[in-house]
Amino acid sequence: YVAKCLQRQLQPAPAAVPSTLVRHDLPLATYCSVGVGLMLSARVRREPFCASPFDTWHLTHPKRYPRCNDTIEQHVRMRVNVRRHACRSKSNMNYWAEKAENSKRQLQCCWSIDEAALRLKAFLAVDGLSKCERGSGLNQVAATWTAGDVVGVYYMNASDFRPAAALRDYLMQIRTSQSSGREIQIVHLPTCVKRGARDVQQLRLL
Repeated sequence: YVAKCLQRQLQPAPAAVPSTLVRHDLPLATYCSVGVGLMLSARVRREPFCASPFDTWHLTHPKRYPRCNDTIEQHVRMRVNVRRHACRSKSNMNYWAEKAENSKRQLQCCWSIDEAALRLKAFLAVDGLSKCERGSGLNQVAATWTAGDVVGVYYMNASDFRPAAALRDYLMQIRTSQSSGREIQIVHLPTCVKRGARDVQQLRLL
């Protein structure tokens, strides 16, 4: 399964795929709460792509999305209103809140990776949000990458270590066949990171 999954992603002309930006000041949220994944080099940030401060529900980030000019405050205010209305009218289910924000054209923007991160950080700083209104904290980046961009494999729970190791071993086989033997690290990401904790300092080094 690991090999087939990677083979689909590592085609000669790989398409942009949904990825998540990991920062010490943003939630460690992963798609479907998957506890294993790849850590990509910062070099992929030089590629042209769009980022979003929430899950856009797209396998790739459509290029037709516009560059938006609204300020961080305007974006946060609109997103809070959209999610709050959806949560109060749809039995406080996060699914409906996500569906509502993805149906709001003004929220569907092509941000830079830093712009998206700042908007997510500001949104999560809003006081008084319910669990539904706050959401999962997931962000989305449409990144194009190859095996050479992988610098690590992360795992979040003890039970995730073995599949993470299998993923790393398979990637190292690809590296060897391509005459690129740079080591790929296995990194344990805590499932909960608190500001000022030791793990926060470690994440800044990734």
